[in-house]
Amino acid sequence: MMKNNRSYFVGAIILSGLFVLMILPFGPGVTFDSISFLQAGENFWSDFSYVHQGNAGTDVFAAHRFPLYPLVLGLFSKIPYGDLVLQITLFGIFTCLFFRLLKKCDLSPYFGAFILAYPIIVSFYSLWTESLFIVLFLAIIFRVWNISQTESKKAFRIILILIVLLCLTRLVGIATAGSVGLFFLFQKKWKYAVFSILAGLIPFFGWTLIGLSNMGETARTFVFHLQPDLFSKLIFGLGESIFPSTLIGGSMIQNIVGIIVLIAPITVLIISRKKKTILNFLILLTVHFYGYLVLLIFCILFIDASIPLEVRTLLPVSLTLFLMIIFSACLSTLEQKKRLVAIPILVVLSSSISLLQLSQNGFGYSSKQWAEFKFVEKLRSIDANKIYTNDQNAIWYFLHQKSIQLPQKSDLYTQKINAIYAEEMAKIIDKLVPGEQIVWIRSGATAAIYPSYDEIKNYPDLEIIYDDWLCVILRKKEELVDQ
Repeated sequence: MMKNNRSYFVGAIILSGLFVLMILPFGPGVTFDSISFLQAGENFWSDFSYVHQGNAGTDVFAAHRFPLYPLVLGLFSKIPYGDLVLQITLFGIFTCLFFRLLKKCDLSPYFGAFILAYPIIVSFYSLWTESLFIVLFLAIIFRVWNISQTESKKAFRIILILIVLLCLTRLVGIATAGSVGLFFLFQKKWKYAVFSILAGLIPFFGWTLIGLSNMGETARTFVFHLQPDLFSKLIFGLGESIFPSTLIGGSMIQNIVGIIVLIAPITVLIISRKKKTILNFLILLTVHFYGYLVLLIFCILFIDASIPLEVRTLLPVSLTLFLMIIFSACLSTLEQKKRLVAIPILVVLSSSISLLQLSQNGFGYSSKQWAEFKFVEKLRSIDANKIYTNDQNAIWYFLHQKSIQLPQKSDLYTQKINAIYAEEMAKIIDKLVPGEQIVWIRSGATAAIYPSYDEIKNYPDLEIIYDDWLCVILRKKEELVDQ
């Protein structure tokens, strides 16, 4: 079934071209944490301070942003359309690696359709760490696959470098380091196993210690966050990643698909148990699949309760499953390979509506939807010395101005109730002076954390300057300013 090099090259060019056509109209997508990445990266390359905007409107050390992607993004931002160039470049590298893997596995280029899965596309479309993360992850898998067939110390050194870079991109990179270490352990390559695990732990603990030393008491606390519906969210998120609800609404289908996805690695492993040459490698991917989920759930329960179980955070799980299917197909018969091609085709079909919407509307603050909001023009015309808001990143994106975060009713990360919330709001309103305004922007993700629409409108000492339900702009009543 081996294809000539041209067919893989053509496949990579076609998919890269489709991505460019998709991202050009409104991309790249900019979300709240994209702003943080941009600020940290740009500040580092301008004055070598790795800081972003804090809650009080001042610069604070960006400890929660593992540094590699922000630094690369900040460097690319120095050239015109640098963020766009970066995302297209990362997608191109990923696509080339993916097709090289297909060629090495003697699989049809049509398996490259996996690349068009919505979780993969949206992660490259947006300014997210996941785009760099999955490039490095795929490079590690490709190198480990090579070294499992041909012993090479040079190749292993490259794997170690890639693991270090991966763990400087996202915290969950240690799941990959551990999986690779176990892979070498199963092969009784003790030195390789130890060094692989250390390559993940050293940058992880190194960056954590740097963050703690710079943040002090402001560092996130390690506390248990009760999440009664965590498992149901996980199942739905897994199903949504493969079968988006934009195709068929309702949660039942997503839950069914989610259960299938959750047990799929074990199923693939059982089916492929007689393929001795790739069994250890499939075990590696299975360990990574479940290890990543365990680490993600641990982070939600003890570090950050706000982490959503959605397409973005579950991307490494989706990609791992795709890779398991590919490696399982390696040693299949020609007829089996032809049948297995249907899987990536079905994945693309299930993502088709989501991909169409992404190309037509964009994503995040840079999307067509945000551009059409009437309040955006009002935001751009605001003339205020100080702004208090529930969406600091929107203010920075549209005004390029720092702002101060409104008090939270409960902590976003720990869910701890803020007992002095009312006092904090009253204090802000009381000290407002001319030239200072409050900007409230509707947000579903943080609706329960900040003042509600009705609440912010009904403070007796405030007058409304602008109100279109999506955004409210207020200032202190003139007759109360000098009191």
